[in-house]
Amino acid sequence: MKSAHAASLTALMTLALAQPALATTPTESVIYSFKDYADGAVPLAGLINVGGTLYGTTGYGGNGGGTVFSVTPKGSESVLVPFDYPLSPDAGLINVGGTLYGTTMYGGLGSEGCYGEGCGTLFSVNLAAGTWTQLYAFDTDYQNKNAGTWPVGRLLSVGGTLYGTTTMGGLDVKKGCNCGAVFATTLSGATNYVYLFTSNPTPAGGLIKIGGRLYGATYNSLYYVTTHGAYAVLYTFGPSPDGAGVVGDLTDVGGTLYGTTTMGGTYGAGTVFRVTSAGVETVLHSFGGTGDGSSPHAGLIKLGSALYGTTWSGGAYGSGTVFQLTLTGQETVLYSFKINSGDGAFPGGKLIAIGNTLYGTTAMGGANGYGTVFSLVP
Repeated sequence: MKSAHAASLTALMTLALAQPALATTPTESVIYSFKDYADGAVPLAGLINVGGTLYGTTGYGGNGGGTVFSVTPKGSESVLVPFDYPLSPDAGLINVGGTLYGTTMYGGLGSEGCYGEGCGTLFSVNLAAGTWTQLYAFDTDYQNKNAGTWPVGRLLSVGGTLYGTTTMGGLDVKKGCNCGAVFATTLSGATNYVYLFTSNPTPAGGLIKIGGRLYGATYNSLYYVTTHGAYAVLYTFGPSPDGAGVVGDLTDVGGTLYGTTTMGGTYGAGTVFRVTSAGVETVLHSFGGTGDGSSPHAGLIKLGSALYGTTWSGGAYGSGTVFQLTLTGQETVLYSFKINSGDGAFPGGKLIAIGNTLYGTTAMGGANGYGTVFSLVP
């Protein structure tokens, strides 16, 4: 018969084995602090890696409408595009053959449906030439029922076609639907609408491709759509302790979808969830416990055998966290941001990994208060 001490030791060893393996104390570094408004301010989206250089967007700064910027892992930063007001890119970029593609929330064609600030644009940035081009302007055309407005989330490239979502517009906006849309755009900007939402409105992020389907999320559901416009709801979120307010892009791990919600869960501070291809959902973690992060604003990445993500707030100092989560739901806070120490605060973009180092952005904080690019070695 085991002693109480031996039984306790066995339980502790079992718990330790269940925890993600952290070889060393996670190390965070501010790579770059945005200097002033012209330099760019409030980076809300994640980064991409092109040949060892990181590229991203800021929602403010530049010429008043945000920026596209580059930064090396050692902290050398350049503004590639200073946008004019009111364009405001707040989604990440994609790289297709050395050209970056992205969207702005505003700008383009003004209309009464977009409050005179434009309904958003799709643009490209030629890295070799250092020039940018507006490829398409979204518009609320009340004579054209196939009009999406306010693009949201990172674009998806499939066979030379870019797919994305708009958070409003869509089917018969004249009747007040404003349910959003899924659109397809050629690399030259020719755009058509793959699906126009009539229910479960407000797409909440970009799309990912699994097999022949594109998967995405609205505020309260997960769905898939084919490139030919066939559509189905995969899962609809319910009351607490389920999550609420899906944010960011979904992540595919072996055909199972993983994602985050900014609200809901046991403590009302958001969740990490998974949903199988059959539509069976599991809440893996509820944020908001003691010292935990709260309100994630971005999706997840998989590195090794674990998932990594950020929370907008919470943590030891209330300024957000980077966390690690096993596929079975064991969460570890790797780092808590400290806004008053020159550190970043309020990370809102999806992380990327180069080797074993994670890179991300914070919307505020840093040496000048305009946000940061940071690295973290788990």
